[in-house]
Amino acid sequence: MTISDHTRASSRPWLRRAAMAVAVSLTLSIPLSVQETAGAAYATTTPSNPPLGSDANRYRYGLNITWTSGGPGSANAISNSDGTTTIGANPFAASFDVNKLVTQIAALGFDYVQITDFHGAGTVLHPSAVLDSWRGAGYASTVDVIGQLIDGLAARGIATFLFTHPLDGHDYSDAQQTLLGVNDPTGGYKKWNDFINAFYAELTDTYGARIAGIGFDSELGLSDNPLWAGKLDMPRLRNTILSRQPDMWLGALAYPDLGNGAGKNLVDFSLKEGFRPNWLGGGLSPTNYDINQWPSFRAAANIVTQNHWATLGDYAGAGFERGSALNNFDATSGGWSVENSELSGTYGTAALTIPSGTQSETGWSDTFSDATYQFDFRIASDSGNSSNWAGLNVRKNLTSDAATSSGYLIIFRNNGEIQVSKPGAVLASVSTGLSFSAMTHVEVQNSGGRLLVYVGSESTPRIDVSDSTYSSGFTGFAASGTHSYFDTFFVERRWSDNFSTANAWQTDSGTWAASSGEFSGDEGRSTVAGKTWKNVSINVDLRITSNKGNSSNWAGVQLRKTSQADQFFTSGYLVYARSNGEVCIHKATVGNLACAQSGLTFSNSTHLKVVADGPQLRVYVGASATPLVEAADSTYASGYAGLSTSGATARFDNFAVNAAPLSASRLSSSQVFRYTVLQAGAATEGPGVGWSYSPFSDGQWEVGAKETLIAVKALMDPVRSSIIGTMPSNSYPLATSQRIMDLPNGIVATRKVDDSREYIHVLNPPTGNTLQLPAPADGKTFSSARLLANGVSVALAQNSSGVTLTLPSGQSWSSTDTVIELVTSNIGSGRYGGTNYMLKSLQDSYLLRGTGNVYTGTSTTFNVAGVPLSWVGVEDRWTLAYLGGDRYKIVNEFRDKMLRMMQDDYSGNADFSAVAMVPNGTPSTSDQWVIQAYVTGGLRIVSVGFGRPLHRTGDPYMGSSTVKSIIGVPMFFNSNEDLWSLER
Repeated sequence: MTISDHTRASSRPWLRRAAMAVAVSLTLSIPLSVQETAGAAYATTTPSNPPLGSDANRYRYGLNITWTSGGPGSANAISNSDGTTTIGANPFAASFDVNKLVTQIAALGFDYVQITDFHGAGTVLHPSAVLDSWRGAGYASTVDVIGQLIDGLAARGIATFLFTHPLDGHDYSDAQQTLLGVNDPTGGYKKWNDFINAFYAELTDTYGARIAGIGFDSELGLSDNPLWAGKLDMPRLRNTILSRQPDMWLGALAYPDLGNGAGKNLVDFSLKEGFRPNWLGGGLSPTNYDINQWPSFRAAANIVTQNHWATLGDYAGAGFERGSALNNFDATSGGWSVENSELSGTYGTAALTIPSGTQSETGWSDTFSDATYQFDFRIASDSGNSSNWAGLNVRKNLTSDAATSSGYLIIFRNNGEIQVSKPGAVLASVSTGLSFSAMTHVEVQNSGGRLLVYVGSESTPRIDVSDSTYSSGFTGFAASGTHSYFDTFFVERRWSDNFSTANAWQTDSGTWAASSGEFSGDEGRSTVAGKTWKNVSINVDLRITSNKGNSSNWAGVQLRKTSQADQFFTSGYLVYARSNGEVCIHKATVGNLACAQSGLTFSNSTHLKVVADGPQLRVYVGASATPLVEAADSTYASGYAGLSTSGATARFDNFAVNAAPLSASRLSSSQVFRYTVLQAGAATEGPGVGWSYSPFSDGQWEVGAKETLIAVKALMDPVRSSIIGTMPSNSYPLATSQRIMDLPNGIVATRKVDDSREYIHVLNPPTGNTLQLPAPADGKTFSSARLLANGVSVALAQNSSGVTLTLPSGQSWSSTDTVIELVTSNIGSGRYGGTNYMLKSLQDSYLLRGTGNVYTGTSTTFNVAGVPLSWVGVEDRWTLAYLGGDRYKIVNEFRDKMLRMMQDDYSGNADFSAVAMVPNGTPSTSDQWVIQAYVTGGLRIVSVGFGRPLHRTGDPYMGSSTVKSIIGVPMFFNSNEDLWSLER
């Protein structure tokens, strides 16, 4: 297209284009034959480079963090480390310990972090005037957590990428979807795109110069899915971002697989997400965690390892804000739908079904035994029959069972009646005098054989009944003859006791009794009978009523006891508090593991929370979100829980145990390390690999996560320089989708950016002490070799046939990774270096020609132009001389002049640069070029000095409609006119 055409396409009508004025004649040549491009010597792929100012593909080892807050009044999908959740953006932002987080991330050796922002409910953990204006208050935090993280990480040498979702409107409430025009096609979804561009403009203005790149989730509207199809104006969004930050790295999950590569209208690079191994392709099963079989990617790979969303606690919820789904509920019978962000039911049942995936792999199931259920509901109509009802099923045998055929049924009638029943029997019934025609909050506690029903904010249950017929089962909503609505459902696996009786407890010593809703203890211990737990959050309110004259006497919580009757010094752990303010974690047979001063006397009821998370033990006092005392010990993994006192009398209340079946890391440290090495040698389109070991906001980690990462760092530290800050090798480039199990010669190769060192990672060692490699694909030569980890010299021999490396006596290959450092004596030709090239535009196959026309009257500087392929001649032949660091000098062989992007504007417009040829010599940055392989094909030839790609315009050169002008254009143009191929 012509430049003026391109101006209209990029929504910049103020740009004026005209042919460059040069009053000289055009030199032509006799056409010659054109040969096909030669294939690479070692691999068929060619590398890409992110924008010149980005350095994005020098980052190799990353941490993916997924933190999103709920919208106004909504619970967050992300929990706190103690298993609780916050409501809304500001409370979640307040839970962050930024300094602790960035300190730990730096200590674990990461060189980049990818943080989720503007995702899910479209909320952000930073101020946003755009969200406040468009959506109203509550979608952005007032504290700039993201900015603090970016700056804190940068101060420690760690880059930040933001991962965003420009098409997540389908997850917004119905009211928000209407407000923002999510489903309004008027003007090509103009209202939605106005909102999205306003937000990304603000995001780029605020953080653009401080981050390494922006990633995009979703399909970019390129699939047929009506949630996204056609809703995103990609060229407009690209222009919004890159006009503000031209060197911004942009990547997307949908690119280039969808829309025949149309995603290039927004991004330059692709991302690859491995939520499950089968997402990586290659015929992998969803649970194949053998990384030796995982393929490599030119794209930045994001690998999900732990719970991904940093969830602690076995719970599930549904807000019914998506009209396209029932949010974790399946209609097993009757009529159910989502109306105005509420679940609507007229009859039958809708069962809770937790989606398969991470949760099911970490111990989740669709059935519940001890649990607490909370929800809001209203009966809009009972069809004139007050015996019709709406309610909740718990402990059903099958999801398909009718509401009255198994388990317990809690029903509500508009005449104010609440009833609990099982098949064939009413267990309890009460007339409340309430009407349930307005939204009413309900809490149902089902612990052991006991079932309690609370209404509203009442602290006394309306029903308290016991029955042991059903011990566990499925849950869900039910309705009969009513039109009822349900909202804000939440269930957690939770055993609790309000101490109306002591029937659930076994007292083994001392005096213990339940009275006035509290449990009093005087010496000894009392244990929850017949129940054991592994990973838990134990909550209790504690009050020391007498220390009997000794402030060292204590009261506390026992957990993970081996036998029900064991004392605190026999097995398990004890968390105790003293009236002198001391709080300690004690281990049986050992003593105190850790103590801290709380500054409290515990004479008033004080909340105590004990979190046992694998080997991690944490104690929270009062309402604090930060542990007062912590310890780590793996001796006792599970066991009984109870209460205990020594020398003191105490009263306990609101005792509850939340089960949290977490997992250890799915991958070992050596697996994480080896796949990181593979991606360090493969990823040419951005950062290497990010691992989703998402920490909690307070700096705590999931079970096994931090331990795994510490071990990865121990493996990486001796050879860190061969991974961090390196780029994939030009000498031994990897083919696309390369697997460790079948690596050529058993190696992955990386290099320093300046090509002064080459690193050979031997992941599959040879049988003997000698490693034989083919000749480097780029002609590079080496002068010496050594083992990077210990500096021991390695014998090196190189000739035209290849490179031979031999370990000295006493050295052996590591089963994890042996790294050999090669010192470069000649940097070779790089990936693209060579002679007799033609540079052919992908737009109509025009050739780059070095003309004989003088540039603006300067006798030594000549013009360049685009000529038809049929005109091919000697003036169209170029040498690409490699300078190191992925930079090239491009020399016209016939004129002996090198290609330069000029300081002069093209046609008087500062957004476009003139291009010419100057006498061959030592190149300045204006004469240096980076060759970027484009994902969908072709090469982008980008000026180092200007960061602008070489562009074949549609403008006539010297008035000729056949010959075209060559210029430099902004990166956001991103058209076929910017793409070239190298031909011989």
